[in-house]
Amino acid sequence: MKNAIIVHGRRAQPEMHWFFEEKELLEKKGHTVTVPKLTDDEYPKLKDWMEVLEKEYLDENTVLIGHSLGAVAALRLLEKKNIKVDRVILLAGYSKDLRKNYQAHEFVADPFDWGKLRKLANKFTLINEKNDPNVKFELGEEVAEKLGAELVVSDTENHMHHFDLDIINARL
Repeated sequence: MKNAIIVHGRRAQPEMHWFFEEKELLEKKGHTVTVPKLTDDEYPKLKDWMEVLEKEYLDENTVLIGHSLGAVAALRLLEKKNIKVDRVILLAGYSKDLRKNYQAHEFVADPFDWGKLRKLANKFTLINEKNDPNVKFELGEEVAEKLGAELVVSDTENHMHHFDLDIINARL
């Protein structure tokens, strides 16, 4: 049995997109799953998100699943807690500003400690779309390379909001 934590992105809630459905699927398989409710502001604050995420329990059986800014936040959580987990699955992942005046700049302002992060999971997977309207594919490729991660290319074009959940579940 695994402990799964699904970290939603900016302007989202636990019951939106695929988060709730994935939670139910994993719970039916016997996993413990949380989808922490983070602020859904246009301009989220890293400090506020970390206050919530740091309450989550991480151990060698944990799977962190992050979407978009939630992928960035999942990496920040792992880096801060410094606890090795089983897997990290990032959807629409990135580590740099997406555009000028990016609303969540502080999440990516400081560089990640890639060497430290690589040691904190048994396996990393990035699932990015070739034609994501919000996150350029190259940004996901760069994160995958820095983490030594499996890179999965999704053929959807909706910022990984709607897709076959097997793309995640096959990697658990």
